[in-house]
Amino acid sequence: MKIGPVASDPARLSAGLLALTLVGALTGALPLAGLAAAPRARDHAPSVPTTPPAIPGDPVVHAAATRGPLRLDATLGQRVVWRDDGRVDLVVGVTLDDDVARRAPVDLALVVDTSGSMGGVIALVRRATLGIIERLGPDDRLVLVTYSSDARTVFHGALSPAARAQAEAAVGRFVASGGTNIAAGLEAGRAGLRALGAQAGRTSRLLLLSDGAPTVGETSPPALVRAAGALRADGVALSAVGLGLDYGETLMAAMADAGGGAFHHVDGPAALAKVYAAELDDLRAVALRGARLRLVPAPGVEVLGVTAWGAEHAGGEASVWLGDLSLGRALKVVARLKVAPGAGRTDVVRVRLEGRGEAPALAGEVALETATLSAGVTADAQVARASAVAEVERDLVQADVAERLKGAREAAARGEGERARALVREARARTSDPTLSFEAMGERQDVNLDALADDLAEGAGSERGRRAMKAAMSAERGAGRAR
Repeated sequence: MKIGPVASDPARLSAGLLALTLVGALTGALPLAGLAAAPRARDHAPSVPTTPPAIPGDPVVHAAATRGPLRLDATLGQRVVWRDDGRVDLVVGVTLDDDVARRAPVDLALVVDTSGSMGGVIALVRRATLGIIERLGPDDRLVLVTYSSDARTVFHGALSPAARAQAEAAVGRFVASGGTNIAAGLEAGRAGLRALGAQAGRTSRLLLLSDGAPTVGETSPPALVRAAGALRADGVALSAVGLGLDYGETLMAAMADAGGGAFHHVDGPAALAKVYAAELDDLRAVALRGARLRLVPAPGVEVLGVTAWGAEHAGGEASVWLGDLSLGRALKVVARLKVAPGAGRTDVVRVRLEGRGEAPALAGEVALETATLSAGVTADAQVARASAVAEVERDLVQADVAERLKGAREAAARGEGERARALVREARARTSDPTLSFEAMGERQDVNLDALADDLAEGAGSERGRRAMKAAMSAERGAGRAR
């Protein structure tokens, strides 16, 4: 599927954007400030002809750890660091093989926006909701919540034949009216899942749908992000679906990150059925719950920032919340580190992945840790540039693109159209193709960067610009997170 935000045919553009969905899962923060336009270390160093110096020892630029279907890889972006700059990139890959068949029973809370702005699409929302109910089995349990100015739980429990008919009848009574009280919807969904009662072997998720900004009840974005993150204490992941062009993509993505689920942008309700199905398939295959990645730098090494993920810093470490991970998933985390001035060889970082295993081969607490990575240090800039590790070159280019797309989206939101255009063109210059491709929910997604640059330049004041801002958010997360 190809998506070109500047299309002469608006219908074709809308149809393309319908399928632009993203996984993820993290804290409420997006990439750290200051990274969006900064070059990678290998591009920063000037080219100076020289003879490569000897490096004491043998730098360890790659390390891996495995347990059952889970694999953790950590790779430095170069074997030698330029002493005058000190920066080095780290690419971490987390992979869960999908060769183990699994269909776990699920507890699913569907929290559906039925505010007045949904009036034109409520019939299609009903159809998509009926579709996911049809896919649920008799061992699955459902909480169905509608929210507008307040929230109502319209179905709660297991899906026996009689109960399934009750749930379907409740969907048929969806009516669009009132304001948008996201906080009330979240609380009702959380209460409904709690009332079901925890059962071993089940996985739980709350799937939030909204087409607009919160207007009733708690409207503070930080408070809503905290409410999403609070679900983690109950062992529940939250995924967020933004429908149309008037919701806040930054808020919805941050809530999904805090809740440990995925963020999806759909440009119209016809795509909801596909998103719902992908979420249900992902939920059934959860293998590692509450996954957290810890970057533990060696003495004298600093973690400068993490691309496309939120990171918490404490005691010199950086911690990245990955959320619930399912079989068949492969994701990456790219971080930038800075080593202290020195010479010869230096330890840089070790990586640790923690979570609770749900798959048979991962049952119980999981803690995978790599060996400490190391690099040479040289005063010679060209030696540092020439030591790039080819195996992660594509990941680092994608991370650069993600940082620039984030900056462009934020510039567009501020009304700085030409700055947004320039940043997307910088991203385009880092690729060999105007089409940015990445994996999302197991499908290839394509975004035309040349078209995106022109659309973002229009900013939030036009439909075209708002559409592009949401496409940029999806592309940013896909490029920065998906392997």
